[in-house]
Amino acid sequence: MRLIAIGDACLTEGFDLLGFDTYPNVSPEQAEQILCGLIINKEKALVFMEQALIAQAGKCYQRLRNESGQVIIVGLPPLHAPENYHPEVEDLVRRVLGINLEETSA
Repeated sequence: MRLIAIGDACLTEGFDLLGFDTYPNVSPEQAEQILCGLIINKEKALVFMEQALIAQAGKCYQRLRNESGQVIIVGLPPLHAPENYHPEVEDLVRRVLGINLEETSA
């Protein structure tokens, strides 16, 4: 299984020290090409990807999220603005539990 980190160079630096394949400062198009390569090569991977790239992701990202059990993609907050991070799972939790997460965190 491949371990991959995609995002800002400062963010991926720590992953590089852990032995991840890192792709610093890539464009959304380059990130999409990396994900498409995982599909083409039928690779298993754990991918940590900066949220800004996920927000602009294309068809390969969607395909991996919807169809693949081989690749797990985890969103990462921006290094210099972690408070702006909004993981996709938050919306799911809100819908399933019918709660407002902001109200419960106070």
